[in-house]
Amino acid sequence: MEKINWEILAFLRFILASVVMIGHLSDGRDIGFLKVFTYLGSFEAILGFLVVSGFSIGKSIIRNQEDYLKRRIFRIYPVYIASILFGLLTSSISSIHINFHFMLTFFINFFFLNNIVAKITDSHFLFNTPAWTLNVEVWMYCLAPFLLKLKKNTLVFLIFASFICYLSYESGRTLFHWPYYFGTMYGINLVLLAFIWITGFCLAIFPESNKLNRRIIIFLFTGHLLLKIGIQIIFRIKHHSINELIREDVACFIGNIICLTTVYFIIFYSFKASIFKPFTKRVFNLLGNISYPLYLTHCTTFGFLATKYNLKNPFLLILAAITISYLIYATFDFYSRKRALS
Repeated sequence: MEKINWEILAFLRFILASVVMIGHLSDGRDIGFLKVFTYLGSFEAILGFLVVSGFSIGKSIIRNQEDYLKRRIFRIYPVYIASILFGLLTSSISSIHINFHFMLTFFINFFFLNNIVAKITDSHFLFNTPAWTLNVEVWMYCLAPFLLKLKKNTLVFLIFASFICYLSYESGRTLFHWPYYFGTMYGINLVLLAFIWITGFCLAIFPESNKLNRRIIIFLFTGHLLLKIGIQIIFRIKHHSINELIREDVACFIGNIICLTTVYFIIFYSFKASIFKPFTKRVFNLLGNISYPLYLTHCTTFGFLATKYNLKNPFLLILAAITISYLIYATFDFYSRKRALS
């Protein structure tokens, strides 16, 4: 894994962001054959995104530790602030009041304190729900210099401790109706989802333990899938809806497996892919770069166009979301554009 095809990982990020986007697009809309992409699973796409993030950060901090946090700030904040401005500009002016609540909300979100002191849904005039995963990533970025100092066995312990917490919470969501992750507080998301990010981090900083890393990620993905499938089967049996299990759920199970299997093979075997032509590399890198603003702004784009212009065509909505994402990247993402030109 010393040779890394970053172009393929960039394209993977775009695909995973698109899976989440199409999943949100399908809420309350008929999206036709695009529904097939929802079977891949938005949450599975998030797990894939987090493991790729951990891997990328691991390689970044090993390469240069001195200005690591500075690089992260330049990478995150311009697009992040742009997404806030885009949300404000597309909101009804009457719903925005510059008062203490507004300033407090802005402070909480600016420093990624959502899901710690407030739920992400409390900031309805600033953010859409996908931003909750960015909170997890940013705090993992901050912990990365500390994690780098830990031994491999300690990191493996943290992975499995977090995974046990995750499995427990997933079970509690069914048994006790605990909220979905964007609706949590007190920073428990960091504990619940750290396992997959740290796994990607370990892939980067301990490449000599490739066999162990593969076993860990297979175990995590398999454990997640078995729990999800088991819960759904029990739910269908309890509500006497086995037909729904066969007609709808099986396709989702297969899609989830395909999604995580694809992530696994790209992470571990993309280095075997043949060298791409320069044009293909540029396209893949571009798609990877716009995946970040696409993830943050697609809900805002959909909501604005559907409310203001009654636009319902899913293809036009997707095209609009990608266009807005490219414009934000081209205007605000100075870090990625500089890196692409170098």
